[in-house]
Amino acid sequence: MLRTLRATAGRLSAERGAGLAAMLAYHLLLSVLPFLLLAMFVTGRLLESDAFARNLAHDLAGIFTGTSEASLRATLQDVRRASGAAGLLALVGAVWTASSLWGAVDLAFARLYRRAPRDWLAQRRFGLAMLGVTILLVGATLLVPSLQSVLARGAARLPLGLDELGRGAFVLALAVALGVLAALLCVVYAVTPVPRPAWSAVWPGALLATAAIALIDAAFPLYLSLADTTRFGAAAGLLFVVLLWFHAVSLALLAGAALNAVRLEAGA
Repeated sequence: MLRTLRATAGRLSAERGAGLAAMLAYHLLLSVLPFLLLAMFVTGRLLESDAFARNLAHDLAGIFTGTSEASLRATLQDVRRASGAAGLLALVGAVWTASSLWGAVDLAFARLYRRAPRDWLAQRRFGLAMLGVTILLVGATLLVPSLQSVLARGAARLPLGLDELGRGAFVLALAVALGVLAALLCVVYAVTPVPRPAWSAVWPGALLATAAIALIDAAFPLYLSLADTTRFGAAAGLLFVVLLWFHAVSLALLAGAALNAVRLEAGA
């Protein structure tokens, strides 16, 4: 096992894994924008219910104590009116970022597996085929640190009645989110390499990447609990931590691929 892990680290170092991770981090960061627009579109559809809009405005007024509930209702109405355009932008942005992201993933995996990458057109077709995986993967990657933050800081100020849920519900949600993340990573490691590897060269990398991402994500809510992000210096530090987080998550993804590549060459 230790020999395999050393070989994995050696493969990452030989193929300049840190540089490949920076490339993936850039594309992964871009992929978040369509996800946020999609969330805005879904929120706009929910805000068509007057009861939901009133309850959300009331809960947000309790969080943002310096803002009146009427002002928050007006803002939510603006969100509802803009949600149609947000949905269209989310669709266009998701198609564009997915094709770019999976093109970068294909190039990085080709380096680690020491095989030829797909051609440009095949990369774009692959990216479109992975559009649903992109949305789910970005969502799961963002959900895990959010749930860890709730467990670290408490749910006292969450809106829509989430503050009434017990700690066990968030622990269960975190376990489900990690399971979904592991399943999505299995899909990534199964279909990205050409030719497709055997299952024995898929699940170890998914397990390693999931564990690494969980540990990386745990540091993010820890920083939030210790730093006062209302100060400029702390806010700038938060921006640096977010960028570092994207790079670390990308490196974890590549570490899983390197482990699978090493196992595949060893005849696993």
